[in-house]
Amino acid sequence: MAETVALTVELLMDALEELGWKYKQESEEEVTVSFTAEGKPKIHVSLKVLGPRVVATSAIDLPVLRDKWAEALVDVNEYNARNYRPKVFLSLTADSEAGMLMGEEVHDASSGTTTEHLGAWVGGHAAAFAKSAAQVLKVDLG
Repeated sequence: MAETVALTVELLMDALEELGWKYKQESEEEVTVSFTAEGKPKIHVSLKVLGPRVVATSAIDLPVLRDKWAEALVDVNEYNARNYRPKVFLSLTADSEAGMLMGEEVHDASSGTTTEHLGAWVGGHAAAFAKSAAQVLKVDLG
């Protein structure tokens, strides 16, 4: 069994490498992973280490046009009512013509973690966000 250690961005990068995922280190505490498939919208996952917590923020490159906001918000609410992770929301501004579906989740590793556990959590977040995007935006990501 792997030793439990304190959360660091280096441990997060080790977990991503064990998953075989390519990532980009954005800063001392943040890395991003982008998932692409031919003919499918790209999904971006930002992972930020803040003390003993990892904050995962995801987005999909598929704008939600203003005339679809009401329908998308109903679908967001239904998704959040039925699913624990991640919490999804529609990011938009009053003067924008398009919004973006986002997902967010926080993982508390204050009692320590392992690369295996961290990788499982990150993989679970990415899969759950893809599921939310498919359900809310009615898009095939498979």
